[in-house]
Amino acid sequence: NSITYLTIAAQLGSGNFYYKKTVAASVSLGANATGLTAASLAITVTGPTKLSLNGPSDIAQNTCSTAYTIASLDSNNNPANVSVAKTIDLTDNAAGGVFYSDSVCAAQTNQVSIAASNNSTTVYYKKAAAGSATLTASATGLASGSLAVNVSAGANTSATKLTISGSVSFSYNTCVGFTINSKDDLGSFANVN
Repeated sequence: NSITYLTIAAQLGSGNFYYKKTVAASVSLGANATGLTAASLAITVTGPTKLSLNGPSDIAQNTCSTAYTIASLDSNNNPANVSVAKTIDLTDNAAGGVFYSDSVCAAQTNQVSIAASNNSTTVYYKKAAAGSATLTASATGLASGSLAVNVSAGANTSATKLTISGSVSFSYNTCVGFTINSKDDLGSFANVN
C-alpha cells in the first residue's frame, strides 16, 4: 500500500518504510514532525546498466544445453528491472552454434526479451562441432554480457546404426512382427536425421 506518513509509536525511536520508483532518478526523501527538526535523504535510483550471461560453461556437442540466464543488472551488479520490454540480441563467435528459445532446442532464435518490470530471461544453446564458443547477449543502452563455453566432443548422439528385434524362432505359416530401431554410438535410441 502507498503511504504518505509513518507513525512512530510512543516509547519507540524509529519506524520503517519501503520506497519503490519505477524509473531511474535522483530523489530526496523527507521526514518532518511537529516539534522535531526535519530530515532529508538524497538517494539515487538506478536502472539497469548491463547484462550478465550465466549458465553451463561446458556442454557436449549436438546436445541442447541447460538454460542460460540473461539478467539485467545495475552498476553494482544487483538485479535491476527493465521499465519496458528489452530485446536481447544473441550472438556467438563459433560456426555451427545456434540459440533456442525452448529447452528441447526446437525453436531457433537470435533474440529474446526481458519483459517489462522483470530482470531476466532464459535461452538455450547447441553447437554441432566440438571446440569453444563465446556467447554474447547485447541490448541497446546496456553493456553486453558474455560467457566462454567449451563444447566437448562426445559420442555421436545422432542415429548411426539400425537394429532388428523380434522372435528368432516361430512356426511356419505364422505372421510374426519385427521392430527396426535406430540407435547412436552408445546403443541408445536416437532419432534419424
